Amino acid sequence: MSWNRKKKKVTGHKPERLEDRIAPGLIGMEMSADLVDALTNEPTAEQTDLNEAAPAEEPLFDSDTTEPLADEAEAASAEEWEMVASQLGMGNIGQDMFQHMVEEASQESRVEIDVMEEEPAEPDGQTSNQASSGVNLTGTTAAETLLGSDANDTIIGGGGEDTIHGGKGDDVLTSGWQNTGSGEIHGGDGNDYIEAWRGNYTITGGSGGDAIYARYGDFVVDGGAGSDVIKTGMGDDLISGGDGSDQINSSGGDNTIDGGSGADSIYTGDGRDVVHGGAESDRIGTSGGDDLVHGGSGADSIDSGSGNDIVFGDAGNDIIHSGSGDDTVAGGAGHDYIATQAGDDTITFGLGGGQDTVMGGEGIDTIYLDPDGGLTGPPGTSGCWNFALDQGAYFVDSQSGEVHLTEDAKGTLTLQDGSTVKFDTIERIIFTPKSGS
Repeated sequence: MSWNRKKKKVTGHKPERLEDRIAPGLIGMEMSADLVDALTNEPTAEQTDLNEAAPAEEPLFDSDTTEPLADEAEAASAEEWEMVASQLGMGNIGQDMFQHMVEEASQESRVEIDVMEEEPAEPDGQTSNQASSGVNLTGTTAAETLLGSDANDTIIGGGGEDTIHGGKGDDVLTSGWQNTGSGEIHGGDGNDYIEAWRGNYTITGGSGGDAIYARYGDFVVDGGAGSDVIKTGMGDDLISGGDGSDQINSSGGDNTIDGGSGADSIYTGDGRDVVHGGAESDRIGTSGGDDLVHGGSGADSIDSGSGNDIVFGDAGNDIIHSGSGDDTVAGGAGHDYIATQAGDDTITFGLGGGQDTVMGGEGIDTIYLDPDGGLTGPPGTSGCWNFALDQGAYFVDSQSGEVHLTEDAKGTLTLQDGSTVKFDTIERIIFTPKSGS
């Protein structure tokens, strides 16, 4: 709520009843005729404590209103009262809410009131509250726009579908627990703490190292610039770390996560997650569910959990551990280390793959040679690909062309461009040339 101070100086004649001039619902009390008489500087005026009519914890005035408002003509001009925003409470109050509190006294009398004006309410029930310094703001049940300042603000949404802007400073911004609808929280500059409880919020951290917690709901989260900590709950979330080295943790749900630039740490829970590490060297760990993981550029460390996962190391020297389940793993460019566990796993390798090491696990594991890069011909053909065993034995299926290896087989597979795979505990090598190759 934005407030401006103005000095109201009123002169004139005595009004019939002062309480008739007060904004309805503002004070909620009857003003005695003694106060009206006091404003005319009549010597019969009595002391009046306006705060007696207000709740004890929220006085209406922060000055000493038990002093006589006037007992001489010049006394009225000496008195000054101040109202502050935190003491006004809520209500539909217009810009000129106080200007009629004291009006039309005698010409010799002069009363000065320090007024805090409220900006008019926005249409359709929307209100806009803005802090001018690092103060606390709390929303109501209405849909509101709560605006912070350049200082360190604390803003708590209410039961409505609120839009919260922290502005500059290290802010604490939280949604209202009662709101199960949508809303927005924007941290702005500074190292902000942002927490959304329920509903479907869109959250942007802005610049700075932010801590973002999205609890119960389907959230859209963008950490923005800076090294952020982002944690989400059981909903289906869309998360972007943005610039900086971020820590992202989703507990459950089917999430889509992009770490962005920077060396990120990304961990997911149960659910069907899609994870992109982005630029630089990322650490990625998934749990249950059938996940899709792209390490992106950089030397990534990827550990996929249970489920039938698809993992791409992409560029860089990656370390990939696939968990239980029937996984498909492609190291991509760079010198990669790939180790599988239980399940029938497939490791894809092609031209430009670098010098990789592949360790199979339990189950029937297969190296699949990708023909899309121009790989041609059956094994042993000049200018194509070949392999040599250090131990174990093999045979070639004359119908399918598949190479079957014994469980103890170890060896090296070499492609026509010099890319190699050192393999251990691999049961099959499959190459299916494109039609016409």
